[in-house]
Amino acid sequence: MDSQTQERLLEINREFYAQNASSFSKTRRNVQPGVRQLIPSIPHNAKVLDIGCGNGNFALALAHAGFEGSYFGIDGSLAFIQEAQQAVALLKTTAEFHFHTAELSSPHWADAFQPGSFDLVTCFAVLQHLPGKALQQSIFTQSALLLRSGGQLMLSAWQVFQSPTLTARILPWEMADIDPKQVEPGDILLDWRAGPASEQPACRYVHVFTSEELITLGEAAGLSLNSEFYSDGKNQRLALYQVWEKPLAPLA
Repeated sequence: MDSQTQERLLEINREFYAQNASSFSKTRRNVQPGVRQLIPSIPHNAKVLDIGCGNGNFALALAHAGFEGSYFGIDGSLAFIQEAQQAVALLKTTAEFHFHTAELSSPHWADAFQPGSFDLVTCFAVLQHLPGKALQQSIFTQSALLLRSGGQLMLSAWQVFQSPTLTARILPWEMADIDPKQVEPGDILLDWRAGPASEQPACRYVHVFTSEELITLGEAAGLSLNSEFYSDGKNQRLALYQVWEKPLAPLA
């Protein structure tokens, strides 16, 4: 993928969240079933980095599950970060919650954190909005660098083609002035709105990952696949979840 196409796809998603942050956030008050399935396995005293934290719903779910560790949430949307900060401010908890804006397309987004300092990195429904194999690989690689030995990366990725409703909302690339030949296999332009079509669809770029694609990225980052399952949606297959582990460092 050339840099011009990549930047255009990133801009589409920036525009979407700038224009629809409030209405989108209302559809994300609770974590998805697949995320709820993973929460019991997270140690209460863990140090967690939540990439693409959105409005803080995962942080709240952790708190309600008895989390007492340190949580750091990053997102490209200032509106989401502010909403998350307001939500956790109402909690009565001994856990630490920190939220910061970060541009994941920047090669320096991880510089704010110490390598090897996190027990867990989460990346729920985020990789799918980052165009190009190089950028997707960099998220895996930097996540692996931030994990301690034995730490885990938990992620999910939409399986749009499992939903006839979502599949029907796929738009032609020409609507975004993008040459279809310049995008990668699995890339789609999705209209988020559930209502009737209008002249101005609420477009988002999405990459529909296969399990094999994610496994290639994870292994290239030096991680080992721990588990994989499908969840969410009416058919419980709307998202693919994977749990990766950073191998223990060899004894000196």
